Amino acid sequence: MAGGRLHRASLHGESGRFVTPATRPGHDLRLRWLTPSGKEITFCGHATVATGHVLAETGRLTRDRVVFDTLGGTLPVAVAATAERVVVWLEPALPTCIPYPESLGPVLDALRVSAEGVGSWALPALTGERDLLILRDPRGPSHRFCPRCDPRLALAIRPSPG
Repeated sequence: MAGGRLHRASLHGESGRFVTPATRPGHDLRLRWLTPSGKEITFCGHATVATGHVLAETGRLTRDRVVFDTLGGTLPVAVAATAERVVVWLEPALPTCIPYPESLGPVLDALRVSAEGVGSWALPALTGERDLLILRDPRGPSHRFCPRCDPRLALAIRPSPG
């Protein structure tokens, strides 16, 4: 299915998951997750568990393990099916983050937040989805980040490419 058709199909729910034949050696099936806006994401655990469950319940899995080819890479899934239930175990590689290579100044200015609200125990980092993770200092003026949020939580934003 082409990207545009996948996007249109995914609009019928919060997100779409699509299983197609594998295109790379060593993989059983290709699994894609699309957001309602049509963006393919690298990982979605709940949708993967649901996909494994449906494949097992409908008899489309012939083994107790399936290896999906995803945008995020290889994703092995173990499936234990009995007459009473199906149990699905994800075996994902641990996600990696990389240090944010730029100054936080412009980001903090855009958020109208001072640097005192940023935690100093870990560097800002980019996820595989290019979300920027900024740890907040629970002793600082974190209410400016999100007035109703727990101050121990990280702030995740997506900087515009540029």
